Amino acid sequence: MIGVLSGLAVGETLISTFPSLRQPMPKSKAQAAVRCAVGMSGLMAGFLGLRVIEKKSIDVPTIDLLRFVRHAYVPVWILVLAPMLFKKIEDT
Repeated sequence: MIGVLSGLAVGETLISTFPSLRQPMPKSKAQAAVRCAVGMSGLMAGFLGLRVIEKKSIDVPTIDLLRFVRHAYVPVWILVLAPMLFKKIEDT
């Protein structure tokens, strides 16, 4: 749980510092569907990718660190990384 709270703290700090990260609502259902697909793909890729690495680790400190990073990744992806990616996709 501390990983999620840490990720929220980082994500909210970055959003407060860079207001350009805030995204308006999607303009169409197609745009919303693309955002949903891209957002969920990135979320699951990062979360499950770190889980695979975590499961292959043997020593406990590494497992704990990877678990922390995996859970901190979720809010950072949702609040910062995905909106940046959405903006790049919509600008093209």
